[in-house]
Amino acid sequence: MLYIFNTLNVKLFFSFFVFVLLTALVALTGIFFYQKRDKLGSVYEQLSKLIINVANIERLETNFFKYDVSDTLFYQIGDCQTLITHYKTLAETQSNLKTLKLLSEKNSLDVGNGIDSLNQNIDNYRNIFKKIIKLYKARGFTNFGLEGELHKFSEDLSSSNSSISKLNLLYLNRYENDYFIRKNIESVKKLDFLITQNLADLNKSPQSESVIITKDNLFGYYRSFQKLASIDEQIGYNYELGLKKELNTAFKKIESKLSSVDLNAQKKADLLIYSFKSVFISILILSVLIGIVLNYVLAIQLTKPITNLSKHINAIVESGFSGDIKALPVKGKDEVGRLTRNFNLMTSQIQNTLLDINKKSKVQQKQNMQLQSINLKLISSENKLKSLNSVKDKFFSIISHDLKGPLHTLTGFLQILIKYTSTFTEAELKEFAESMDISVKRLLTMLENLLQWSRSQTGSIEHKPQNINLKILLEENVNLFVETAKNKNISLVLETDNHVNVRADKNMLDFILRNLISNALKFTRSGGEVKISTMSNYEEFTQIIVHDNGIGISPEDMKKIFQPDIHFSTPGTGKEKGTGFGLLLCKDFVEKNGGEISIESLPGIGTNLKFTVPTVQELVEG
Repeated sequence: MLYIFNTLNVKLFFSFFVFVLLTALVALTGIFFYQKRDKLGSVYEQLSKLIINVANIERLETNFFKYDVSDTLFYQIGDCQTLITHYKTLAETQSNLKTLKLLSEKNSLDVGNGIDSLNQNIDNYRNIFKKIIKLYKARGFTNFGLEGELHKFSEDLSSSNSSISKLNLLYLNRYENDYFIRKNIESVKKLDFLITQNLADLNKSPQSESVIITKDNLFGYYRSFQKLASIDEQIGYNYELGLKKELNTAFKKIESKLSSVDLNAQKKADLLIYSFKSVFISILILSVLIGIVLNYVLAIQLTKPITNLSKHINAIVESGFSGDIKALPVKGKDEVGRLTRNFNLMTSQIQNTLLDINKKSKVQQKQNMQLQSINLKLISSENKLKSLNSVKDKFFSIISHDLKGPLHTLTGFLQILIKYTSTFTEAELKEFAESMDISVKRLLTMLENLLQWSRSQTGSIEHKPQNINLKILLEENVNLFVETAKNKNISLVLETDNHVNVRADKNMLDFILRNLISNALKFTRSGGEVKISTMSNYEEFTQIIVHDNGIGISPEDMKKIFQPDIHFSTPGTGKEKGTGFGLLLCKDFVEKNGGEISIESLPGIGTNLKFTVPTVQELVEG
């Protein structure tokens, strides 16, 4: 019997039994506290739903003002899916508040006052929103509501029986459109004055049936427009005015109160969790201490015969199984004795197999290096694809933004010309044509630059370097801008060496010079100077400098100029508009020709734009 209890198996079993008892005690305590924590988790779940619902309320509100108020279907049926979802989300939010209040009371979080206040804020928000909806329905859109009445009166006034001149109708439509598009309050005053003046003129004219009908239509038009403008003012043109401002304030109160409730619940929950942790840690420490004492007593009996074996194993491991490894003496016939014999056999086998392992490891290292090389290539390909995708996104963004303005302008001009061709003089028609010509040229310039930029980024522009006489090339490009400089009263100066020859792609160099000279003239005031000069060391590079004493560039804008992911463009001193691609293409073309480009500028002082091209020794004929 004593022999049985002195065996290693029995001692380990007793030690394990004690460990299981202590683990069970800690586990039961942990389960108890986990249940408590799970209840708190239900509170956090409700808070999370509240936060999500509040975010959805704001999103739905934004979508309604952005899309549904401009949808005729809303005014036709008096409702829309956005409003239905919005009201449903408000109801769900208040239902969540009731659930949260019950859960917080059960878990001793005590946030009921904050929930009641939040509920009142939501009611206030809903009431304001309903007022706005009611006003929008009264206001109408296109053929509905007040706007529909306004358009009906406008059509009657534009009929052939109307006693109002086409010029007055044109101004009337212009002020009306100006108000609808830009919400310009001055347009209301101008339209008020124009209608009053026309009514006075109609009162003075003979009172025929057409005059009376025109007066009624004009007065109805005036009355509808005044009501519509009043409703717009009540609603607010943005979130800083009218009911929209009140709605925005009410929503901010909801967010603020929800944040306060969340923070308060978090603090109280943290206190409860802290108390739970304190009790749990105390039980855990007590269990660990008991386990340490019991296991220490058993460890003395269990580990002593194993210590020598462990030291021998460490010595072998530190030597890396190299050298002469002596067999460990076997003492006793128990488990440790059998383990020692098996260990001696194992070390012998390990020594025999280590040589094979070392050989295989070298092959593995070579394979790992190949895999790393493949990974680096994949990363490089991924970065290139991301860059190309960024260029694609930039094209779409710029096309949608910059093409829209000129096309709208052209459409507006053409609509006016189509509708009122007979009312314009030859000078006015010429002015319209010149304006449309400017818009078309701007579109062509922007499309050309977009095409060049796209071809540059995708590598479809072929680089064809050749030897070039720089002075002749500079004179050709400067001559292109003599008339522009004369029109802006700007002195255009060229200073260059007669014998400077460079090697570059002529088309690219022409493009660079035209863009830089054009930009210098664009940002130089009347009476200023633009100077083009060169500096050459006749060995490696020639530097070309385009200097102006114009308006300069701010440090903030300097950071944006050569960033391809930022569309940066500013109007010139004569309100000239650019595409934002010129300098990006210049930088790309300079680098393709082996040079560098840089900018030095001070606001109000001027700008020096410098770039380099490789110099050649031989003489180049023009």
